[in-house]
Amino acid sequence: MRILIYTIIILMSTSLSAQFKQVQTSAATPPSEEITIEVPDFKKKVVTERVNGTFKPKSIKYSSAPIQLKVEASADGKPVFISGLIERDEARGLSLKDEAMNYLVATKSLMDIKEPATEWELISSNSDDLGMSHLKFQQMYKGIPIYGSEVIVHGDEKGMNAVNGRYLATPELEDITPSLSADQALSTSNHDLGEIVKMENDKFGIFDNMKSKTELVIYNDKEEVKLAYHVTAYKDIVGRWEYMVDAKSGEILQKHESICKLHNHKLGHKCKHTEAAAPVPPVISNSPDLFGNTQMINTFQSGSNFFMIDAARTQMFDAVNSSMPNDPVGTIWTIDAFDTSPQNSNFEYDHVKSSSINFPNQQRGVSAHVNGGKAFDYFINVHNRLSINGAGGNIISLVNVADEDGGGMDNAFWNGVAMFYGNGRTGFNSLARGLDVAGHEMTHGVIQSTANLQYMGESGALNESFADVFGVMIDRDDWLIGEDVVKLSSFPTGALRSMIDPHNGAAQGDFGNGFQPKKYSERFTGSQDNGGVHINSGIPNHAFYLFANNNAVGKAKAEKVYYRALTMYLTKSSQFVDARAATVRAAQDLYGESEVNALRSAWDQVEVFGEDGTDYEVDVETNPGEDLIVFTATDGNEQFSLFVAKANGEVVFDPATDMDPISQPSVTDDGSEILYITKEQELGYLFINWETGAVEQNITFNSPGGWRNAVFSKDGLRMAAIRQVQEDSIFVFDFVSNQGAWYELTNPTFSQDGTSTDDVQFADALEFDFSGEFVMYDAFNRIEGIFGSDIEYWDIGFVKVWNAGAETFALPGQIEKLFAGLPEGVSVGNPTFSKNSPFIIAYDEIKDGQFSIKGANTETNQIGTIFSGNDRPGYPSFSNDDNVLIFDARNNQETEVIAGVNLADNKIEANGQAGVLLSFEVGVRWGVWFANGDRELTSTEETLLAEQLKVYPNPTTGIVTFQISDEIKNDYQITVIDMMGKVLKTTKNVNTVNISDLPNGQYIMNLTSGSTMMNTMVVKQ
Repeated sequence: MRILIYTIIILMSTSLSAQFKQVQTSAATPPSEEITIEVPDFKKKVVTERVNGTFKPKSIKYSSAPIQLKVEASADGKPVFISGLIERDEARGLSLKDEAMNYLVATKSLMDIKEPATEWELISSNSDDLGMSHLKFQQMYKGIPIYGSEVIVHGDEKGMNAVNGRYLATPELEDITPSLSADQALSTSNHDLGEIVKMENDKFGIFDNMKSKTELVIYNDKEEVKLAYHVTAYKDIVGRWEYMVDAKSGEILQKHESICKLHNHKLGHKCKHTEAAAPVPPVISNSPDLFGNTQMINTFQSGSNFFMIDAARTQMFDAVNSSMPNDPVGTIWTIDAFDTSPQNSNFEYDHVKSSSINFPNQQRGVSAHVNGGKAFDYFINVHNRLSINGAGGNIISLVNVADEDGGGMDNAFWNGVAMFYGNGRTGFNSLARGLDVAGHEMTHGVIQSTANLQYMGESGALNESFADVFGVMIDRDDWLIGEDVVKLSSFPTGALRSMIDPHNGAAQGDFGNGFQPKKYSERFTGSQDNGGVHINSGIPNHAFYLFANNNAVGKAKAEKVYYRALTMYLTKSSQFVDARAATVRAAQDLYGESEVNALRSAWDQVEVFGEDGTDYEVDVETNPGEDLIVFTATDGNEQFSLFVAKANGEVVFDPATDMDPISQPSVTDDGSEILYITKEQELGYLFINWETGAVEQNITFNSPGGWRNAVFSKDGLRMAAIRQVQEDSIFVFDFVSNQGAWYELTNPTFSQDGTSTDDVQFADALEFDFSGEFVMYDAFNRIEGIFGSDIEYWDIGFVKVWNAGAETFALPGQIEKLFAGLPEGVSVGNPTFSKNSPFIIAYDEIKDGQFSIKGANTETNQIGTIFSGNDRPGYPSFSNDDNVLIFDARNNQETEVIAGVNLADNKIEANGQAGVLLSFEVGVRWGVWFANGDRELTSTEETLLAEQLKVYPNPTTGIVTFQISDEIKNDYQITVIDMMGKVLKTTKNVNTVNISDLPNGQYIMNLTSGSTMMNTMVVKQ
């Protein structure tokens, strides 16, 4: 049995509902909109006290996805890598797309996505050689793509198990009609570019696809969501620019150049991306390269001329669609630019060709041709990737490329179509010499065809870093970039960049002279160089070196991990923390613990933290009060009064009220308030002062037809109730604002338009979750039979009724189901949360007429049996410490009793046999275990915040440095706590603490600033 939350497809026996609960037949009527309330003075006083802070549980973000959800990386308060298995249901026969969409539905609450079915659009799907599937989705808003918002859902033979990427919480942008046309937006960007240089002689049509493009998008402009045009504009073949133009005002919101060059003349180097074109059978040439070495290359002969076209790669060459030599498909093709510049209109190119088979005086072309072939061989032999685009497209290199002024170009770059190599001037020799240069530029094409990392900020630095990584792996005799092309007069270290030491001989922070940071605290934060894409790449570069140079790893394993991370896990907007999570996940896929630990250590050393994740199986502290049970006397037909007893059976209130209840009571977390429905179908309210006694009074509503069930939130600030009349709605009342709201119950379906079904007839049992945001309920469903009897069953759902962040009612329609589809002949109901584990519930199950009590861990997707063989619903309730579950049963004399059974450590299975816990001469039922102490409910949201607290080094021998986020105010306190909870050190407004005087071991570092609290663990060694 699995806990999922997608389309409900249930086949039920029609008699279950009558066996499980009494089903009334009164007709449903629309909920009254004119309900008013009279709140007792006791209740008003308690609410006032709690709002003022004497007791108000903190908000717990309820995980609406009842599967094991582990946030392995988070940033900006949003999870960017979530894992947890939803097992494949072979009987349903869902497509991979549908399974992936189910996963996005399951994680929507964590990601703050309202309608996954309409907000995610599949853009690619592939399977790898490990048998894993990877489906990439573009986030949409009302049919418009959200720029840079992509996620990938991953799965294997068991089912979908992870999702990662960057996205926005569902935006609220009412007006999505642009005031500008696409042509006007393009005109705006072209005007900003100035004179547009058009190529007059594209001899082979290689650059036909380099045309300006305009797309209407949703753009996140400095945390403000706007309607914009994404414009790709070309100033010339070299100058590709990305613009964001406000679709309302015409304002240029953002722009950056997106050509990937090996070297940025001002700071370091640049980059860009491509697709591919193609070639026929070879003629072997022995030709000299730029090092004076004779190279054996594949060429193509036509008539008396030899062309530098390698059509011998049978894996990629497309002989059917090739027209040789001017329109090849699937070749390695080297072209001569004749010392012209692609930035000028007179740019000219033609084949590198010769009447001699040995290509005399074509050393630059030979070197580029050889290097292109080696890069191709690397990707296909090591990674089974067929050419740059993965589909056998052409690999095109242009040599003898001049700068704009006609002189030698001190650079190489990838423009999205081909690799361009300058002959050098002051800083470089001919760029075609460098194998790592060719590998770097080719990898930009691979990146474009896979993760397509946006060329700015951290994602742009990752783009550059991955190009360096594979450049170094293709030219794998050292850890340097550009060592074969730089001039010592400009680069005294003999290399453009070094992965071993990204500082590369430059002074600390001297970015203009080649300094790259090797750890996050050294990063460049300015706007130059597209936000430091060539500068900050030193951080992930150094992480790769530390990983690959580890004795447990080596280059062969490291390159596999990084290629898998690039092609399977990274997305357009990925940041450094995403790269950590992606590479760790790839290492887990491919290798073992030693490799994974080596990778984590590498990222730790460059101060990129955050992958270890958030555990959603987080308990709250146990209520420190006395163990008590409230219950009802019964003669088997009717209920009489409410009683309160200690867990040992000693009656404390005999009775607590003479009012006769018809529902299981609800108790606030501190035990001071009890809510129930009286025989008169009114809301009975009991306030208990544990020193002076109990006070009873009704909460009066003018609700026609009376009430059937009602519950308090844990803090007593809200109430959820259902009326006697059968209706598919729950009424929620907030005692603070004195306002109420109705929530219609539907069954969510898996559909493109996010529709729901109206199978829900009415709810019965209710309980608030720890946060007070969600109400868990059971509901009676009826599916009308088309060819026979109706299908009727009970199931369990969760409806969001309160928005804790906004302190107001939640939007309607946010409903999740505990089970996606119950087996035939099964109903479930009477759910209850454990006292200390928000992810543990117990409930009644009836299967084939047999009752049992089940436990479920909604995070680990596990179901356990707690008690079986009951002859009735058990209405379970957890003990204060979650060690015991009590429930309704009968003794040997057929008298109704409250039984108890010890629970296993997992809280969802029994540990031993059940026995009678409470009994009267008459029967007792509906026991609810509670405690009368105050406690602060720890929130999952705080756990997420804790992941934002970064410290280094960790482990440490003494000084610990804190990376304080921008969100933290200047006034903060850092506390060092041992594992027994003892405070050892306290400092204020400093980002370091010295623990060298403490014994070796583990310590908690706690940071508080205003209402923000963050924790992390540090190991002293």
